[in-house]
Amino acid sequence: IPNWAGKKVYVREIKVPDYLVKSNEVKSIELRPDKVNEVVFINQIQYKLKLTKKDTEGNYVPNVTFEVSYNKDFKSDKWRYTTGEDGTVDVSNLLRKTVYVREIDVPDHLQKSNEVKKVTLQAKKINELEFVNQIKGGIKIIKKDGETNIPLANAIFRNKQQKLLSSCIVCISLRVSFFIMSQTNQ
Repeated sequence: IPNWAGKKVYVREIKVPDYLVKSNEVKSIELRPDKVNEVVFINQIQYKLKLTKKDTEGNYVPNVTFEVSYNKDFKSDKWRYTTGEDGTVDVSNLLRKTVYVREIDVPDHLQKSNEVKKVTLQAKKINELEFVNQIKGGIKIIKKDGETNIPLANAIFRNKQQKLLSSCIVCISLRVSFFIMSQTNQ
């Protein structure tokens, strides 16, 4: 820069590539004509992660809350993200290569996974992590009068695990696909 010798100038970053974190630092330098004047900014790499939630039928699931942390015990450096209507959420500005992800909350029709997934992120790309959960099974039992087809109150049923279930309508969350039910006199 002509005629700037001996002058102090201030430099700041305006834009950096997407995979870097822009520095907010302002640096100063006194320009000298007898050497190359240099200002160096060292930028942190930022990693990006896309979390996807699906059920076992391949449907994308909205309103699932994930917790992301740099620590596998989730005691510090943790953030929560919730999937949108498309069943995904983008996590930006991650500053470490390795992160841990777990589910915190899922819709009622799904079984929440207790699995913690570890992912090693790569710069210059959107890394993806997918969670797939079982759909809760269910059964609705209605005892009806044989002639009128009207639901009867106070019916009592026993499941295979010998648990007594009573009321006119019984709803049970199932974890297995095979379930035996019988009516009892108790």
